[in-house]
Amino acid sequence: MIGKNPGSAVSAQFCLGWQTVSHAIALAEQFLGGVAVSDDAKARLAIIVEELVANIVEHGQSPPAEPVMIDIAMSGADIVLTISDGGIAFDPRTIPASDVATPKRGGGAGLALINKWARTIAYQRIDGRNAVTLVIPANG
Repeated sequence: MIGKNPGSAVSAQFCLGWQTVSHAIALAEQFLGGVAVSDDAKARLAIIVEELVANIVEHGQSPPAEPVMIDIAMSGADIVLTISDGGIAFDPRTIPASDVATPKRGGGAGLALINKWARTIAYQRIDGRNAVTLVIPANG
């Protein structure tokens, strides 16, 4: 389900499954259609949304009935992305930079990109749900 807020913000919640990734990307594209940001920022937002939601689907161990909630908005010259899920606790701020991309275990490249392109400004675990908020420079 996609909902649109007035102005330069969108929000939605999706049932958990592999289709969640494509729905989340469509939401990001909907947001990007209504704002003036650099092409780099557009690509970065789409990739960040895809990586975070794919990680939730693949690794989050969220009960199927728990929706993934996504809010995307402009704040000054920045894009603010908040994603909430009912999976296991995961605070991306606690992953040491040296552990992010580890070829030996076959993953982590997505988190490395997210850490390079965005700033995690908040993580909360409330009532069994994760909520992470990232800031992505709109003209960078």
